[in-house]
Amino acid sequence: MKSIIAILAIVLLLLQYRVWFGDGSYIEHQALQANIDELSERNAELASINALLASEVEAIRSGGQPLEAIARRELGMIKPGETLVLIITEREFQHEPR
Repeated sequence: MKSIIAILAIVLLLLQYRVWFGDGSYIEHQALQANIDELSERNAELASINALLASEVEAIRSGGQPLEAIARRELGMIKPGETLVLIITEREFQHEPR
């Protein structure tokens, strides 16, 4: 009887080892779940950025002021006769590559 209990205990330990450390183990599952959570957060951030860009594209397609504002802000474009004045903060100046 003692030998049967000992064999069952060994089988139980082997099964527990697989549950905790084998392929598809609890630890591996937890790591994958953490990765899924991180990627879900990143996906939500990218979705909000995508929605913002989509609204910006829609504003540009409808014409008018946003296209001109974007060209001025991001490309530094100016109209003939205008003078471009860039205001660079000290922080931006320190991060500029030379």
